[in-house]
Amino acid sequence: MQFANSLKTKYRYKLSNYTEDWVETSFPSAGFAKLAPGKYELTVYAITGNNVASPQKKLLIIVQAPWWLTWWAYCIYILAAITAFYIIYRIAKRENKLKRDLAIAEKEKELNQRKLEFFTNISHELRTPMTQYTVH
Repeated sequence: MQFANSLKTKYRYKLSNYTEDWVETSFPSAGFAKLAPGKYELTVYAITGNNVASPQKKLLIIVQAPWWLTWWAYCIYILAAITAFYIIYRIAKRENKLKRDLAIAEKEKELNQRKLEFFTNISHELRTPMTQYTVH
């Protein structure tokens, strides 16, 4: 390339799997927004003011997925979901046990109250003097 007439130099590029048409620009730069994860090949060449084309240059570009979309992040999500479900299960199980224990305690309290009333009535009957029977 000759840099004597760099203002007249045009650049052409295309990115495989993104643009299939050649893009022409006056500046030696190219920008690509929101590339999906994958492999791309950038092909570039320049045309000088004398209409002489430079040889094509190719660059392999690998765009990796963000960390929150990787396989190990998915493993962490699954592990967190399993842990959350386990904790919810344990809390529900403990709550049900407490409800059962409370119901049993209430029934025992009611049973003890009935026993107390029964024995109170029996002792009351034993303490009261018996009525006299008259024999005819």
